[in-house]
Amino acid sequence: MDEFSVKIDSETDNEIDFDKVDLTNKDKIDSDKAHNSLPITEIEVSPNEKYLVTYSQEDRSIVGWEITNGQLKPESRVDDVDV
Repeated sequence: MDEFSVKIDSETDNEIDFDKVDLTNKDKIDSDKAHNSLPITEIEVSPNEKYLVTYSQEDRSIVGWEITNGQLKPESRVDDVDV
């Protein structure tokens, strides 16, 4: 399997053009099926340690999780990611 990484620059304010991605509302994400029950390929923690991001290569999705309140709950999901 090929490896890839993403360098995160905490000094830069990155923006995503949400018109170009399929973003799912957090109320519609089932935390047990965040990646359609497919395996998670990559996990990263934000520099401020408040968020966790999971990536599934099999369903080509990224899910953002808030981890500061003690219980993991998906906050947002992006589908059809080309990596």
